[in-house]
Amino acid sequence: MALIPNIEASSQTDCVSEIETAAKAMSGLIDNLLFLARHEGPIAGAALNQRTSAQELLMPLVHYGIAQANQQHRTFVHDIPLRIVMIKADPQLLRRALTNLLDNAFKYTKENGTVQLRLVIQAQSILIQIKDDGAGIPAADLPRIFERFYRVDTARSRHTGGFGLGLSIAQQIVRAHNGQITSASTVGPGSLFQVQLPLHK
Repeated sequence: MALIPNIEASSQTDCVSEIETAAKAMSGLIDNLLFLARHEGPIAGAALNQRTSAQELLMPLVHYGIAQANQQHRTFVHDIPLRIVMIKADPQLLRRALTNLLDNAFKYTKENGTVQLRLVIQAQSILIQIKDDGAGIPAADLPRIFERFYRVDTARSRHTGGFGLGLSIAQQIVRAHNGQITSASTVGPGSLFQVQLPLHK
């Protein structure tokens, strides 16, 4: 009978971790592809017109960010003003877009780095800002990052489990809410993604 070589516990742990990462990435890909299949054209529906406060929209993301920071050894900073302002939105759908942005921020921020979530209230709109001090995006790639399946660095994306769909889906959702999503980034200092949504008065 052939002897099975001993595998160190650390190696086994690494293998299990890699399998879990791959399974999570595949599950995310399937979920994103199903979303795109359901929403091949512009997103519409009465659910987009639910009256909700910006604070109600963002507080679950605050809790999500805190949990991710604890798990991934990052610092999470949030600034959500107490002043209640109202928007029209499908909260679940909009949170999906913002979660995609938060996930990217954590994904590309090194250990002990910082991810920020900020709400800015303006006269006619709100700005939801997600900032990181991660690797940053080259200027030549910025115009294309919202394209489906576009990846800035395929090697880095494979390592982090990205497939180039999260930003495209986020943009599709934000546009359905009559909003706008923009990005600014510098290689080294990190990236800032901003979602602008109209206030409901």
